[in-house]
Amino acid sequence: PQKINIMAYGTDTAIIKDFINEAVEHCMKKDSNLISIYEQHRWGLGWTKAQSKKPRELESVVLNSNLQPELITDIKRFQNSAQWYMDKGVPYRRGYLLYGPPGTGKTSFTTAIAGALKLNICYLNLSSGNMDDDGLNRALNNAPSQSIILLEDIDGIFVSRESVNQNEEGRRVSFSGLLNALDGVRS
Repeated sequence: PQKINIMAYGTDTAIIKDFINEAVEHCMKKDSNLISIYEQHRWGLGWTKAQSKKPRELESVVLNSNLQPELITDIKRFQNSAQWYMDKGVPYRRGYLLYGPPGTGKTSFTTAIAGALKLNICYLNLSSGNMDDDGLNRALNNAPSQSIILLEDIDGIFVSRESVNQNEEGRRVSFSGLLNALDGVRS
């Protein structure tokens, strides 16, 4: 990783903020046709941009019936409803469970949705052994805005409400920890 130190004399930081904002805008324009893929930092210190890639076309993912347009419409409606959630005191998020055998297009569809709606993807592997209940909660709460948080292979980490993966340090995501992170008091 590269490190850049920026200093200014005096107490006015406006010029530094303007510089950083312009740099961010420049990067966003450069990658405007790409989606950003983030992954959880190895030590749970936030999200790291892993790559930018060309999104998959929605038409390239085959789904049953009219699920695709219904889901796009629902997501757009959700994106325009932030004030309603704030007024009701309900966490502003939307969850979808995509299920099916491996290779049936769940991740491809997520990538296509992200591209169509200009959203980032935050990839989170709960079975990595680097995550516990508190880490999961932090990860969900600190994800970049305008992002889809993709919890991959969530069904593979539980057997009878207990975590299958528990590394030597005892770090694991429990079933109740997952539910609390998705819909609990800290969600």
